Amino acid sequence: MAEYGSANFDRRQYPRLDADIPVAYEVSDQKLPDGITANISLGGLMVLLPHEVHRGDVLELTMRLPTEGEERAFRVRAEVVWAENVQTEGDYICRAGLRFFEMSPKSFQVWKSFLDTWYNK
Repeated sequence: MAEYGSANFDRRQYPRLDADIPVAYEVSDQKLPDGITANISLGGLMVLLPHEVHRGDVLELTMRLPTEGEERAFRVRAEVVWAENVQTEGDYICRAGLRFFEMSPKSFQVWKSFLDTWYNK
């Protein structure tokens, strides 16, 4: 039998973009120090946080997105899909993958428009 080596397929539904955008977040109505995104997509993002979160936690996220001409606010509820403690430079101790599950139509349009700008660069 022929050997074909290994393959690593990306199972994500949406392509990821590297981006470092400050993100404010709350867990159980407790506002925590800001984190930063590592990558973003239409359906979620990966963040570096100064506070531990756990799989299944629900976060309220707020980001100020730099767009042409103005800064636009984006708010969304997201579920922690995975989380791990990490040692990074600075104050970040947790890396987590978040899946968006609740956002207003206006926030969706702001987010989609922001991503379209990045995809088309």
